[in-house]
Amino acid sequence: MSKKCINCGKKISFLEDYFTLPNQGESFCKECGTIAKHLLSDIMTAVSDKSYEKAKQTFEEAMPQAALSDEAKKYIKYEFEDIAASIPGAAQTKKQNAKTFNGSFSVCCDAILNAGKTVSGNDPVAPMQIVRFPLANNGDYYFVTTVFECYFMRTGSYASLTVTLIWCPQLIKKGKAIVSAVGSGGGTGMFNISWGAEDDFTQAFWRALRDQNPEFEIKEYSESFLDMGIEFIHRPFFADETAKESGSRTGESAPKQTNRIGILGGTFDPVHIGHVSLGTAAISEANLEKLIVVPAYIQPFKQGKRVTDDEHRVAMTRLAFENIPKSEISTLEIDRMRISYTFDTLSELKKQYPNKELFFITGTDSFMQVDSWYKGVELLENFSFIVSSRPGYMEDELNEKIKSYQALYGTQILKLAAQMPDISSTDIREAYRKGESISSMVPEAVERYIIENGLYE
Repeated sequence: MSKKCINCGKKISFLEDYFTLPNQGESFCKECGTIAKHLLSDIMTAVSDKSYEKAKQTFEEAMPQAALSDEAKKYIKYEFEDIAASIPGAAQTKKQNAKTFNGSFSVCCDAILNAGKTVSGNDPVAPMQIVRFPLANNGDYYFVTTVFECYFMRTGSYASLTVTLIWCPQLIKKGKAIVSAVGSGGGTGMFNISWGAEDDFTQAFWRALRDQNPEFEIKEYSESFLDMGIEFIHRPFFADETAKESGSRTGESAPKQTNRIGILGGTFDPVHIGHVSLGTAAISEANLEKLIVVPAYIQPFKQGKRVTDDEHRVAMTRLAFENIPKSEISTLEIDRMRISYTFDTLSELKKQYPNKELFFITGTDSFMQVDSWYKGVELLENFSFIVSSRPGYMEDELNEKIKSYQALYGTQILKLAAQMPDISSTDIREAYRKGESISSMVPEAVERYIIENGLYE
């Protein structure tokens, strides 16, 4: 799959040299990569407190003058911090993976939930557990834990992320959250090796927390909480007691069942992990009762283009979603054997589910043009939408379009917080024809099907 330079936006071909930030996954073209590598050269060779401090000073002096975009500098800063945290004996490792940020208790809990759901694609595996400890000087100290789980297709392994939050309003005026995130996991099969999936999970959580909450000043935590002169009362008050007082998420049960059905359409030639991620994010964030995945017969915008046989596209889609709860595959469009218009499909499904609210799931590019689709205005007036977005990509334009559609047509529109992988079926087909690996772009079962049936050769 082709890459783009995060600094200049240049498309990087498969044959070109480029530089990738190991922990962040962002890529630079050869020219911009030279600047990025120079900024990180000292921290990459640091081995002690002394060399770390020197590298940090050099980095902070050089960053403002570097000919890089603010976005590129942000990720280089994250990379510096992640590398520093792995230096044996260096100051960063003494902080034991703990960070702090400021905010109200509710805001801090929401930040953790949103970041965890973004990187896992699901709600926590159990409701957030909150315990309140009264303090001797008429304050409260909250201890919060939650766990997220994720299956990493590229490694065939599961990973868990345990996030712990300690919040105390007495530390500073607004309250300070002390957060720790620790990943654990294992692979499947003979060797039970996770290939670092738990570390990737943890790093992704911190990136999501930083990216989604730019107002937070997230810092490494270096002080001992128990050395701050806080005196505790010996008896704790537990989650059920806190729930009565707060009336919020403490002690909450699972979200109530909704009457929402999501419809995810596409050519799926082939279906890939981006489609699966979009579907699972919609199920989780919109609390869908059901996700209906609809392979298209012929999409209006793809008339005249060669498309893989229907039976193969349906089979691959079934394999991709077979382990996704609440999902089902519909051949409604293929069975009609005519051009697949979204309005016609949703109208037919509305007859099948007259008492349900139907949400069409789409990406930013398509959503921006909905009113120009076949019966686009009627579509907006009669159905709801779930929209995925990419951080930094047309965010302002998307928000304005959402407001416009809502004002003009009264459309209910939900914007997903989860970040979708930047993958296209075209890139997958091209990579496969060139003999390149597509294992990181499609579910394992789909890759096997492609190989066994000789598709895209």
